[in-house]
Amino acid sequence: MKKAIILFFLTCAVAFAQEPRYIHGNYEFEPGSTEYLFGDNVKLRTAPSTDSEVLEFLEIARPIKILGKTEVKQPFEGYDAYWYKVKKVMS
Repeated sequence: MKKAIILFFLTCAVAFAQEPRYIHGNYEFEPGSTEYLFGDNVKLRTAPSTDSEVLEFLEIARPIKILGKTEVKQPFEGYDAYWYKVKKVMS
């Protein structure tokens, strides 16, 4: 299985079952947690850069497991958002 990096834009709302969680600019995901994509066609990349190769596009509500946070940040709407190493969770 290929390892991948994905950028989470931290200004969206993520819902788990019936309990929504609202995340903001300085929110950090926990390694080992399972998260669900809020956007559709999210680019799964080979490295923490918008110039890196896109492995595939992930659909909305796709579960992913957070493997770790990189030290690389990407400016997004006034915040510096971290890139995260993730893997797809088989659904």
